[in-house]
Amino acid sequence: MPDGTGALAEYLNRRLDGVEPDGWLSTMPAFVALRSCEMVGVARIKGVHAHWRDTSDMDRHIAGAEGYAILSAGPDALRDHFREVRRSARVEEFGLTKVYGRLYEFLSHDNVGPAYDAVRSVLRDHLLDTAAFGADDVLLGMPVETRRLHSIRSIGVETGLDARLVRRRLIALGLIDETAAALPNDRVLIDAVKHGAVVRLMPGMIQRCDAERYLKVHRQQSYMLDTSLIRPIGPYGDSELEHLFTRTELDRYFSGLTRGAKPLVEGESDYYPIGITATRCKCDPLQVITLLAHGKLQDIRIDPAEAGMRSIRLNLSEVRRCLGRLHDMMSARTVSLELGCTNPIANALLTSNILPSRLVAHPMTGVKMRMTNRANVSDFDAKYISVHGIAVNTGRHHRNVSRLMREMNVEPAFDPKITRTMFFDRSKISDALDRLRV
Repeated sequence: MPDGTGALAEYLNRRLDGVEPDGWLSTMPAFVALRSCEMVGVARIKGVHAHWRDTSDMDRHIAGAEGYAILSAGPDALRDHFREVRRSARVEEFGLTKVYGRLYEFLSHDNVGPAYDAVRSVLRDHLLDTAAFGADDVLLGMPVETRRLHSIRSIGVETGLDARLVRRRLIALGLIDETAAALPNDRVLIDAVKHGAVVRLMPGMIQRCDAERYLKVHRQQSYMLDTSLIRPIGPYGDSELEHLFTRTELDRYFSGLTRGAKPLVEGESDYYPIGITATRCKCDPLQVITLLAHGKLQDIRIDPAEAGMRSIRLNLSEVRRCLGRLHDMMSARTVSLELGCTNPIANALLTSNILPSRLVAHPMTGVKMRMTNRANVSDFDAKYISVHGIAVNTGRHHRNVSRLMREMNVEPAFDPKITRTMFFDRSKISDALDRLRV
């Protein structure tokens, strides 16, 4: 007889002698511990469908020792054994009797009394963690209180959706990978607690193409559903074709774009659709709709003859003003107005790169020209002052100021041949300004 059987015999003898050994098995009646060890051992050696009555005495002795080695290690070891049984079963099988065989029948039909509750609870927890049981199900004689897992089949039953559609939704949402996608419907599982909200939204989900039709968006106007404006459900970084939306979220998005809008009255001009507005402003349409989504535009109209996104009309002048502020770039003309100098002087500051500049498309005309950031102009104005600015500040003529500054040996900050006038560092001319004011 194998040595392993001696451990089980010694354990049972101690139980019969009234000595309660330590361990999980000691919490069960002795007959339960013995029968459980034999059944688990037979399943381990002969397979889950082997019947105890069809085994020989020697097989039962060996099986008892095998089962004792598992159960004496505690419930975690038994749970690992059940996991191994599940892994060994054919992947397309999901029936409990087919997967767990006599083990399941032993704990569900053959022994329904409370004496086997300790072993039965381990199998029950394992089944709840590996199969999709709902709150209305009864598992091993006890009602399921909380659903832990959802399968494609259970989601279809709960939501009324076709299983094929559920599978496509789960793939698009990134909740199952390619390996799981090839499994039968009952074997594709997701966490029901973690993803419960997504499952509840699933009946109202629509694909991007349907969302575009819902909002009356042309196929060439994909920018209107850009992820920076409305985030789809699931992995919005993947292909746009896989994006999913809900009608509720689409309605909320459209309401946000048209908040405060008024009906378009016949005869009102300078109001255009988003695409035409972008064309006339020589900019990306996404920039225009971003202004609208962020509440930067107030003068909005709704054309009653159109529906959805096609009905939105924007004031061209307002959009141009907002685009200018959005880009925050200044041409030589706007620099001259900001600094109070002539246009040639402003252009000289840009071309010499005293004001850092670059060639960019004008936000309103689209014409490439040399422009600088508004912050650069503000910093320059705070640090330097032109001879004309000094003249205004002191009440003198600019030619007189130029002469007096030379006499006081105050050097300009830049070569006048480059800037076409003299600029002085404000921090170095305070004394000179005091003398000029006298």
